[in-house]
Amino acid sequence: MGADETAATAASRLRLLRDGTTSPVSPGPGLRTRNPVHESRPPVDLAVMDHIAATYREVIAETRTVAPDAGPAPADEAAAYEWMAANTPRLTAEQQQARDAMILRHSLEYALALGDEAVIRRIPCPMCRCWSLFWRRTSRVAACVNRECRDRHDRPSTWELRQLAADRVAAKIVRSRTAT
Repeated sequence: MGADETAATAASRLRLLRDGTTSPVSPGPGLRTRNPVHESRPPVDLAVMDHIAATYREVIAETRTVAPDAGPAPADEAAAYEWMAANTPRLTAEQQQARDAMILRHSLEYALALGDEAVIRRIPCPMCRCWSLFWRRTSRVAACVNRECRDRHDRPSTWELRQLAADRVAAKIVRSRTAT
């Protein structure tokens, strides 16, 4: 899970989300549609488009913070991840870790927006290291279902995507340092 690999995954998930959100849905053969004049909802999911725009702005802002001499940002939101990686090759270890965690968080957000909650189950719990995380849509956190993994109030431990991404990137760094 290198920076380039994570960036490519985030970019492809963003493309899937954007294309699925903006392309009109056509009915199957023989199905009738309502008259578009009476359509009350917008043809795209505005919340998803706002989220894509916010993550795009975050990528641009973070890149400009660590690499103020970076060239112009690409107009395509998905290409911004490649642009970021190309313009930030010589970061400190802490900056690389923050960049990679942000990209991984975006990738997880896109997957969840696409309805793929299984991405959370493929991440071990940061507290107990069991593969016992499940996504709670209403509270937008990952919860550990291991009965032994409780917080200080004796509730199941919960994790925001930002925390999961930071832990996952830090664990990868530790594994790469200890690998022989």
